[in-house]
Amino acid sequence: MKFSALGFFLVRRLADECCKYGAENQKENNYVARAVLQFGASHNFMENEKETLVGVLNDQVILFTDSNNSKANLLNGGDECRNA
Repeated sequence: MKFSALGFFLVRRLADECCKYGAENQKENNYVARAVLQFGASHNFMENEKETLVGVLNDQVILFTDSNNSKANLLNGGDECRNA
């Protein structure tokens, strides 16, 4: 787990450095600068979208779990009333 977290951190840092290099070296025929700028920008965009998706999915899991807990509590509460 530590390796994957470190790997994600390094790739994000690489993308940030690519954006920085590409922005600083924009010249008329500097194709490398354009390519790394596009790589960095697209990677950062992809990471932001992934974080948004994970947040949405996390919210749905929490809502689903809360909904199931509420249903279970209602069902258990009904059983307790019948047993009393």
